[in-house]
Amino acid sequence: MRARPDRGGTQSPVHERVGQVGNPVCQGFFVQTALVVQTDGAAFGVLGACTWERPAAQRGKAKSRKQRPFEQKESVLWWRALVEAEERVGEPGRLLHIIDAEGDIFELLSRATGEGFQLLVRAGQDRRVEGEGGKLWATLEGLPVVGSRPLHVSAQPARADRVARTARDATLSLRYAPLTLLPPGRQGGQPVRVWGVLVREEAPPQGQKAVEWLLLSNAPIESEEAAWGAVTAYQKRWGIEELHKALKTGCRLEGRQHEAREHLENLLALTLLTSVKLLRLRTLSRTLPDEPADAVLAPAEVQVLQAMAPQLSPRMPLQGALTLRQALLLIAALGGYMANPQKRPPGWLVLWRGYERLRDYVAGFSLAQFLSAAPPPA
Repeated sequence: MRARPDRGGTQSPVHERVGQVGNPVCQGFFVQTALVVQTDGAAFGVLGACTWERPAAQRGKAKSRKQRPFEQKESVLWWRALVEAEERVGEPGRLLHIIDAEGDIFELLSRATGEGFQLLVRAGQDRRVEGEGGKLWATLEGLPVVGSRPLHVSAQPARADRVARTARDATLSLRYAPLTLLPPGRQGGQPVRVWGVLVREEAPPQGQKAVEWLLLSNAPIESEEAAWGAVTAYQKRWGIEELHKALKTGCRLEGRQHEAREHLENLLALTLLTSVKLLRLRTLSRTLPDEPADAVLAPAEVQVLQAMAPQLSPRMPLQGALTLRQALLLIAALGGYMANPQKRPPGWLVLWRGYERLRDYVAGFSLAQFLSAAPPPA
């Protein structure tokens, strides 16, 4: 199974193909990441990253891959990621695995439900369900609306597969109900009991695609508030999209010229750590802008930024401890950021470039400290 690299969630296994843009030799190398996001939306850390490669003879043969048993499919990696995440945390029920449409795999839902793993998956297939409706979407669309809430929709540029989206405040209607998913026709297996939540923008602006999510949860959703809670939880998936933007746009992971899997894995290990750190800094700088920067950055990084602040941003008053917001803007300034943060916040490219320069300055600062503390030569 091949998936777009901008999918993900709170603890979300995601496929990302590396090398397609940069080195053609590396096409078919994948990484499946699990990002942990706190309830406030801040990235907490990477819980796992599984890599694999598809043999050249199997690339592009989607039909033959679908006909294999689950244990021989690439989709089994989703299951392995769930199991590894649960084992690392070691507290059943602590994680809510939020997965986008690429993870709408019947076997995954079935196995997770049997093991007691909590899943919240965006439906990607109009599955068969028990009842008169017969299909997933028709069943939920036939239910009455039980509530509505506003949702701010951010702007999106146009792409080959979609028109540009304007920023707006959309009003989403809510429907939810317990459902029984029937196994795919030829696979066999037992039905799976889930709860379905459908939110939809009933009256989108002219020329704009309506916002619509159909979510499947194997955890009980027995009230309107619980259904809205599932919608709110699903929005935490945005964090992994930002992580992959940091990896792709900031560190240019797809543009590197490595050919060996071992080299790509080493690069991934280093860039994932920095990407999560920058993602956490950017998120917390928005939600807790006045918190001290040492909540995310190392002491030496804070010292260097404070020393360079008058040069990087003469108009930024530093009173007391360096804050998260100030640290973010100073790192962006090191990367060449000159825009007004109120109109255009710094992007991943300047943040990554700025952090690379910051690490160089920190290395020089640490060396100077070491030399000043060393005894004079005899």
